[in-house]
Formats: sequence, structure tokens, C-alpha cells
Amino acid sequence: PDAPNPPNVNVNINPFWNMAGKVGQAVLIAVIGMLLTLFLQPQLDRTASVIVRQPFISGSYGLLVFIALPVALLIMVVTLILIPVAAIVVLLVPLAWLFGVIALGQEVGDRFAKAINQVWAPVLSTGFGTFLLLLVIGLMELIPCIGWIPSALVTLISIGAAVMTVFGTRTPPG
Repeated sequence: PDAPNPPNVNVNINPFWNMAGKVGQAVLIAVIGMLLTLFLQPQLDRTASVIVRQPFISGSYGLLVFIALPVALLIMVVTLILIPVAAIVVLLVPLAWLFGVIALGQEVGDRFAKAINQVWAPVLSTGFGTFLLLLVIGLMELIPCIGWIPSALVTLISIGAAVMTVFGTRTPPG
């Protein structure tokens, strides 16, 4: 009888491209953070203060967003008239993540500048802090089995802080 053909298994894992992708993502979001700092500095300060003062509550808000969002989107889509609102909400969640991560990066950059006894411009500290935060989180994501945990925590805290402050326009209670 004919012997079956052995399966053709191609495993292409290139850690250099993975690291280059993480560095590129960190640079891109740091540049966006620097531009956002030029125009929305007070809002980023409010969001960063919420992350520092209330990290557990901020993470709880982020978790609530991820639990309640699919239900709310399903209800909006079923009503048919709220489909455009559902599309806007779907676009706002990644923007909330971006805003929260940039605010957290601003805090990281400010603390780094204080640690080395320097005074940096807010644009520079936000860019460097966001780059450093995303680079460390991105490189930790490359660790199998546990790499998703720090990324998930940063995501929950950043989305929760952006939602709590409504993109930095309000000061949360407490």
C-alpha cells in the first residue's frame, strides 16, 4: 500500500521581526503621544492623575467596559436605529486605549525625568515615557504564557481612566 505523505509543517518564528514590530509600534504611538500633548495637555494630566490616585478603580472601570460593551453593542445593533451609534462606540474604545496609554506614558516620563534629576518639556517626557512603557510591555508580550498579563493590566487601567475622566474632560470623584 502507498504510504501517506508526511505533513508539511512550517513554523516561521522570527524574534527579530517581532522585536522590530514592537519597537516600531512604540515609536509610532510615542509620536502620536507627543502630538496629543501639544493640544490636550490638561486632559492628559487629569487622566494621568486618575491612573496614579485610583489604579484599582480605573482597572475596574476598564473591566466593566469589556464586560458591558458587547451587551450594549448587541442591544444597539438589534434596535437598528442605533447602528451608527454602535459604530461610533466601536471606534471610541481603541481611542480610549490610546488616550489612556499616552497619559500613563506621560506619568512614566515625568517620573523618569524626576528620577534622573532633570526637568523635561511635557512633550519630550510624554514621548519618552510612552515609548519606554510600550517597549517594555511589548517585549514582555514576547514571553510565552505570561506575556499577556502586563499588557492586559495596562489596557484595563488605561481604558478605565479614559472612561472615568471622559477623555480627560472631567475630574472623577474621590
